[in-house]
Amino acid sequence: MRKSTVLFLMMILAAGNVLAGYHFVAENRTEAAGQKPNLFTVEGWVEGDRARVVFKGSSMGAGVPEGSYIISTDGGKTMYLVNPEEKTYSAWDMEAMLRGAGAMMNAMGGVVKMEVRDRKVEAADPVPGGEVAGYPTTRYVFDTSYTMVMKVLGMGKSMHVESHEEIWTTDKLADPGFGAWLRKKPARTGNADLDALIEAGMKDIDGVVLKQVTRSTSSDPKGKSTTTVSIMEVTSLDETTVDDSMFQIPEGYTERPLVPEGAGQPEGEEGKERPTGLGGLLRAIGGG
Repeated sequence: MRKSTVLFLMMILAAGNVLAGYHFVAENRTEAAGQKPNLFTVEGWVEGDRARVVFKGSSMGAGVPEGSYIISTDGGKTMYLVNPEEKTYSAWDMEAMLRGAGAMMNAMGGVVKMEVRDRKVEAADPVPGGEVAGYPTTRYVFDTSYTMVMKVLGMGKSMHVESHEEIWTTDKLADPGFGAWLRKKPARTGNADLDALIEAGMKDIDGVVLKQVTRSTSSDPKGKSTTTVSIMEVTSLDETTVDDSMFQIPEGYTERPLVPEGAGQPEGEEGKERPTGLGGLLRAIGGG
């Protein structure tokens, strides 16, 4: 066998674990008057059903350490949060977290009762949204309003919410792995009112979400209001090669429950909060 042929075969074998995929960067920002902006960036790699999403400059408000990452091998249906600093990994089950929140609301029905009144969702016709990160998009616009009434032992408190949401999606990305972060389908909680709120404005869109801007204003009966603006945008997205090992939990890492049984908002070693805050998880859904 000639030397050139041997070299060619060696190159094929060496490339056996290198696959064609995508690399993206997404910036996330949440702002509210009088509060410090919540900023973090994610860097992701996708190949087929598989994804790896690394948190950078993390300030998710849920204690996710810098450099931690999520991996999935089934399009985001099953995900693990990997902590290289502690050499641990945990099941990142947002569905279970939200179902737990819904179950808690249902279980407290006799003491705490939540009711959503006058819910209204207006959807504009989808229109071309121009390019985001080099990909053509469709732009969706939703305006949602409702009044949330919370009653504790019969005593009620209400809050009126108005939300304007713009979403840019592309149909040019078919790999299911994008669902690990840039998802369009919200998780379900099992509580009818909560599910209706989470799903509002997301159930009728198509494609991978590349940008999402939400402006939400909450007002109490006395007229005091708070406006929150959340932005998620993919700033770069390119085809690349990825190594098979990127989607595997490193050997020697120890599994650790994300939420210890019986705990609500647990703290980790030395008083550090673990990434269990529902607010942080909700911000992580779909990257927004």
